[in-house]
Amino acid sequence: MLTIESLTHLGLGRASDGRSLIPRVLPGEEIDVAQDGTMRIVTPSAARVAAPCRHFKSCGGCAMQHASDDFVAGWKQDIVARALAAHGLHPDFRAIATSPVQSRRRAKFAGRRTKKGALVGFHGKASHTLVDVPDCQLVTPALLAVMPALQELTLLAASRKGEVDLTVTDTALGADVLVGTDKTLSPDLRVTLAALANAHGLSRLVWNDEPVVTINPPDQDFGGTKVTPPPARSCRPPRLARPHCWPPCKRSRKVHRALSIFSQAVVPLACRLLRGPRCMRWNQTPPC
Repeated sequence: MLTIESLTHLGLGRASDGRSLIPRVLPGEEIDVAQDGTMRIVTPSAARVAAPCRHFKSCGGCAMQHASDDFVAGWKQDIVARALAAHGLHPDFRAIATSPVQSRRRAKFAGRRTKKGALVGFHGKASHTLVDVPDCQLVTPALLAVMPALQELTLLAASRKGEVDLTVTDTALGADVLVGTDKTLSPDLRVTLAALANAHGLSRLVWNDEPVVTINPPDQDFGGTKVTPPPARSCRPPRLARPHCWPPCKRSRKVHRALSIFSQAVVPLACRLLRGPRCMRWNQTPPC
């Protein structure tokens, strides 16, 4: 019998034997690990919940769906607090904004050819097995709707035994798709891919680093400004926190709009460099 004492920053449970790191457990839980490695939870934590996604047990895309939102928020805050404390910083924290289900607008899927066609999904936990995720509760419905296009792209891009990377971003005018493959982009293939993108309403299709076709600009809204990011550029999910400055000023608004695309962490530094007000806190509704 082992007791889970704490979690690592990756969500692995530190067991009381001082050696084991066990996934998908919570502090305070007592578990029984059989000789074949299978685990049984004897005493569950009060923070344990039923995972909202039916693929959670087999899919490796998520690590903490078995924990309540309040627990995950506290765990994430503790990670940041301990990292800051190591440098002598002890700030006050505001409440964490938790992303709702089906709100992630960018995901990197894997695709593989099969005897019956193609399989697109996430890898299983600690394995190379691909898991089909038709009811994924992580990504937006628009990303799930583009699965037929990703399957067709897999048939064109994947070898018999290899995999392809399919990075997809949800935009207002269609999915922005980046295909990572070893296959060379020939003129004939370019024509086929352009027709595929048009048929499935993709906004942009990129083959490795080479643009194939842009039907509509794959714009993202950053602080009220439309920006066309490079393929596979990370996008923060909607409804998450925005930086805001106090007191409000025109200068801080310009900084926010110009630099949100890079990182929220850049904004406080930018305010200092421009001798404007220092960004002090985060909120969902910027006052300026």
